[in-house]
Amino acid sequence: QDNGILTVLLSIVGSLFYGGILAAIGRTDGGFYAMTERFLSGILWRCVWLVYVIRFAIRGAWILAYLEYLVRESLYSGGRWMILLPLLLVSMYAATRNLEGRARFVELIFWWVVLPLVILFLIGLWKTDLTVIVPVQELSAKQLIRDEYRLMALFLPLEFLLFRVSGLEGQDIRVWAAAMKGVLLSGGWILLVYVVTAGILGLSWGHENYLGVTDAMEQVIMQGGVLERLDILILLFWLVGGIVTLSAYLFQ
Repeated sequence: QDNGILTVLLSIVGSLFYGGILAAIGRTDGGFYAMTERFLSGILWRCVWLVYVIRFAIRGAWILAYLEYLVRESLYSGGRWMILLPLLLVSMYAATRNLEGRARFVELIFWWVVLPLVILFLIGLWKTDLTVIVPVQELSAKQLIRDEYRLMALFLPLEFLLFRVSGLEGQDIRVWAAAMKGVLLSGGWILLVYVVTAGILGLSWGHENYLGVTDAMEQVIMQGGVLERLDILILLFWLVGGIVTLSAYLFQ
């Protein structure tokens, strides 16, 4: 909120470093799961995985709750369990598939959703006031570290690199490059969404509205109203992304 684009840019750089470490650990022989079992004693190994189970459960519950809020506020005002149960069932179904099956599940709709969204956000840059995201005060080391930590927490799904990067076939450099490309594309996407949303709604939007990104998209309107209701794409993107991430936690 205070330092705008500078902190986000630094966070992406930090996430590349973070992703590189995770990719390197996950690429070890047998993967992270086998590495912990091999190098830690029985009790420590089980404690590590108990921590991961708890983390997955907490983050999965948060994602499910947010998806329910998203649907209830934007699409359907019915009872809570009428929304939660279908979302959970879809996620559980995806989690029962093997890795390739889960990838196909996403691949079928990925390009139909993401490409129009990227175009929509690029158009949104025309309505963005870039002066809003320019830092307005000097950065202290303590504040920078705090902001970096909070933003890096948003990249926690990068932990999946620990569990899945060892399953990729090919030379180590190819695997590392694939992992880094995913991190970089994710960071670039978040940067674009942040710039457009903050540039339209102001830096304080995150403290005022959980659906600020959708509100910003509703203001991106081309002449003739061509893109007026394409904000539904952002809802679909969050739903698909949330289901994919939740099913990945269940899968692990």
